[in-house]
Amino acid sequence: LIGLPSPTQYRAVLWQNGKVRDLGTLGDGPDSFALFVNERGQADGMSYTSSVPDPVTGIPPIHAFFWERGRMIDVPSLGGAMVGVSGLNNKGRVIGNSSLVGEVASHPFSWQAGVLADIGTLGGDSGSATWLNDAGQVVGSADLPGSQTHHAYLWQNGVINDLGTVGTDPCSRADSINSQGQIVGESAKVCGTNDRNNLAAFLQENGEPMIDLNSFVPIGSGIHLGDGVFINDQGEIAVEGSLNGADRIFLLVPDGDCDDACESKIAESQRHISPVHDEVRMRPGSDSPANRVHEFRERLMHRYHIQRHVGAQSD
Repeated sequence: LIGLPSPTQYRAVLWQNGKVRDLGTLGDGPDSFALFVNERGQADGMSYTSSVPDPVTGIPPIHAFFWERGRMIDVPSLGGAMVGVSGLNNKGRVIGNSSLVGEVASHPFSWQAGVLADIGTLGGDSGSATWLNDAGQVVGSADLPGSQTHHAYLWQNGVINDLGTVGTDPCSRADSINSQGQIVGESAKVCGTNDRNNLAAFLQENGEPMIDLNSFVPIGSGIHLGDGVFINDQGEIAVEGSLNGADRIFLLVPDGDCDDACESKIAESQRHISPVHDEVRMRPGSDSPANRVHEFRERLMHRYHIQRHVGAQSD
């Protein structure tokens, strides 16, 4: 947990109208940390629940909390001693990750109005929740059977859905979802890698196939888009990537329909796509997953014109 161990106490606080309010702790816990606040003034975070170390973790149990109108409410664990939060929407829904009994595995969870739901996994041991929208849709990553690979998922209406990966990549993770249900994240050629050359930022929406955002980048630009970190309700996407090998942050901005110059650039870049995509274009009537990827990419090409709107951080 951030800031621990520490010789001094931490307290979750809410700053409003120039005043700082101590939100307290859970039970007899000595420390608490606030992480999110929504438009209704509700907050969530984490707190120790006691000062007695857990025999397995060696530190006191940590639960999530939900704070509203002066009251800190305990968001319980899924059986383990460690709980972390990763989001709070404007409807008061808390998401996070909880260890299970034995502290070996952890599952993502959703909590609202006293109801705790185990989001579960895609057949493996562990998973994590990374973001949610006001509709209560949750995204993250979850292990597949065998727990050697993990895929991005969308959880809604109590059901977890595997979003797959880009191409034949073994692993992926969803990082953000907006109010339109558009999802961004990263797909990985090597599971667990931090090397952006082995990562590809993706966009997924409306049940369509996952699209590699690098498909929009002109050949020879030196730009590589590694991780779609966040997407807002306007469809603007913040991406971590590289420019000629140097780390950069990019912003992808929807631009509506292409003009003639934009169409020409897209057509030129499409001449260099992989042979499997060439094969897909030759079978326009096919309803295969590969053909759906191509059709979805073509529609997105009209929306994101990276060659004109990607901004790179200057040295």
